[in-house]
Amino acid sequence: MKKVVFLVIIILWQINYVAALQFSEIMYNPTEELGGRFNEWVEIFNEGGNYSLSGCTIDGKKLGDSVIKENSFFIIARNKTKFRKYFSVDVEIIEKKIVLNNKEDTIKLEGSCSASFTYNKEMGANGNGYTLERRSDGSWGESLRIKGTPGKNNSINDFASEFSSLIISEVMPDPFGDDDENKPEGEWIELFNEGKKDLDLRGLKIIDEKKENELYVSDTKVLDGTIICAGCYKIIYRDGDSDFALDSRGYEEVSLISNGKKFTHMSYSGSTEGMSWSNINDKWFLTPPTAGEENKYVEGCDWKIDLDINETIARKDAFAFSVRVKRKYGASGNVTVKGIIQDYYGRIKKIYRPWTNSPITSLATKKYSPNLPEGIYSMKFMLSGLKCSEKNLQDNTVTRTIAINPRYKMNASSLEINKIYLGSDNKAEWGDQIRVNVNIYKGDETKKSIQLWAEREGEKISKTTKISINSAYKEYPLVLPLQLEANCNEKIPEGKVTLVLEGFNLHVESSFLVEGVDTEICRDYLTYVKEDEKQRVQERKEDRANQIVEFPISIRAGDVLPVKVQIVNSGKRHEYSMWSYLYRGSKCYSCANEERDTNMQRIIMNNDEVEVIEFLLKIPEDLDGEYKVKVKIKKDKQKTIKELTRNIYVNKMMKKVNKTLNTQATRGYNFNEEEVQQPLAEKINKVNLENKDYPGIIVFESSSQKAKKLIPTLLAITFAILAGVLAFQKK
Repeated sequence: MKKVVFLVIIILWQINYVAALQFSEIMYNPTEELGGRFNEWVEIFNEGGNYSLSGCTIDGKKLGDSVIKENSFFIIARNKTKFRKYFSVDVEIIEKKIVLNNKEDTIKLEGSCSASFTYNKEMGANGNGYTLERRSDGSWGESLRIKGTPGKNNSINDFASEFSSLIISEVMPDPFGDDDENKPEGEWIELFNEGKKDLDLRGLKIIDEKKENELYVSDTKVLDGTIICAGCYKIIYRDGDSDFALDSRGYEEVSLISNGKKFTHMSYSGSTEGMSWSNINDKWFLTPPTAGEENKYVEGCDWKIDLDINETIARKDAFAFSVRVKRKYGASGNVTVKGIIQDYYGRIKKIYRPWTNSPITSLATKKYSPNLPEGIYSMKFMLSGLKCSEKNLQDNTVTRTIAINPRYKMNASSLEINKIYLGSDNKAEWGDQIRVNVNIYKGDETKKSIQLWAEREGEKISKTTKISINSAYKEYPLVLPLQLEANCNEKIPEGKVTLVLEGFNLHVESSFLVEGVDTEICRDYLTYVKEDEKQRVQERKEDRANQIVEFPISIRAGDVLPVKVQIVNSGKRHEYSMWSYLYRGSKCYSCANEERDTNMQRIIMNNDEVEVIEFLLKIPEDLDGEYKVKVKIKKDKQKTIKELTRNIYVNKMMKKVNKTLNTQATRGYNFNEEEVQQPLAEKINKVNLENKDYPGIIVFESSSQKAKKLIPTLLAITFAILAGVLAFQKK
């Protein structure tokens, strides 16, 4: 019997060896969202070996016979069911009718175990949803997490319990702007944690020399929480607090208070706007601010000049700008500023001297309205005369480019017909495709459609050219194509016709002369023109944006065919690649070395931008009949390539006239005498037509000119007939 009793004693001793129970977390005043006062609980940690709760009591209530494993937690809850509803834990929960006072109390484990903990509301966690947690050094503090960490390691376990490792490292008493602005502007104090453990700054208080001015550290006064890691900085912002203000003129003292006791402080006298007091090797200096970074002593000064321009494109009566000089750091001083405005050709239009050896503390501004005429201008302002050692000269000069546009943001839209491009005889023939230079300004307008056509006595005598203008307050200088009717039946009389440009509820007109019908075109192509028109209508339906906008119905063999493509970019910024060639079937007749993209052009277009791209295709001299011209358009890197196709009739039998480049251009590309010489030569160079056997530009001949050339032939034929008749009569 004695041996059995001895064995039981040994077993119980092994279960409880080096056992130590301690309170580790407590929720003494839970919010209604966490179950209210009936959901109070405490957490106990067994930091020793396996421990039997037999004989342990809390507030005189037995805890039962459970054995708590070493290094583990258990919970004593006032209401076990309610606790599980609000807290998810994986440890043993013991229900006991404990009652915890909300102001202060002492809770004890008694009997065979012994532990106690005394708390008060000043320690925190009083009805705010947080708990009181024990740190590794035995001190207590408020948890970092809402609802605490029941059954788990405490959130503040590895944190320092006191602020002795905290120092004031930088103070900003006089920032640029208002001192009481919201964070991250306004006044601020920088703290540095010299210790090896993180710190929670909640509960820390900052006071100034007057003592009654207090700034409490909380989540609203910092960025990214109140935790300051070991070896880290944390900025405490005034953030508009009216109970705290730093003196920027006289003597000031800044102190850190914890639990009612001052543990560190700094002092300064006077300050400079935009400069902070920085702790460098335990000495204080006025330096450029380095919030959140290691402090650095910087000598000299840094000033900056800038231009504040209301709009870089404006009407002359609306354009204004301000010159602004600002001290970034260093002492105040006297400055000199000079400025000029030059036009596109470098001629000086305005000279300014806003400051000449003038004292400036931190910031100075002057405004000007120069009332410049239409044009493009460059502005340049320079800062000089500083007595301090300027560290950054790059921001002592500022340049800007501006444009004065008399129509910029004008509400009223306008349409203008500037010029009609005709031949050297200043007239067109029926069936011609002519070009019209127009200027379109879209103001405060929702309509988009613009139409161009020719008419005679109210009847249209051309196809209608249509375009869409999207962007408001923008000027569009465009060259639009216009295809005249062939008038093969000559029902439309010759003479002056009216050119109409219409859109935005506006209507403008001009006139030009139309004379002559090309009978050779009309003889063979009436059916062809109808089919071609059907094709054009169908293609316009399929894609009204990107289209061939200038294209003749026919061309002589050996001539140069101009192909103009209008590209409208209605989306964001895109790159377009385009190329064109003449072909029939599978064979290309304008290709070099059988490569169809040798004349590829690339452009980058912004939103709602319109461009007209031109290709020149050399037509071989041995061609005759109907062919096709294709334009391929690739947008960005898309695999699908847009194709535009037009039929063209090449006539080998039409006579050719070798002329120099000073002559009138082809009917398919009509230049006037002012345009034709140099521009046409440049366009021919683009398609490599400089080979020696090239006979020159082939042009259409007028009917009178053809008649003159036929006179010798007709005389010879008449003479031969006459000779035959006479010979027959002699017989």
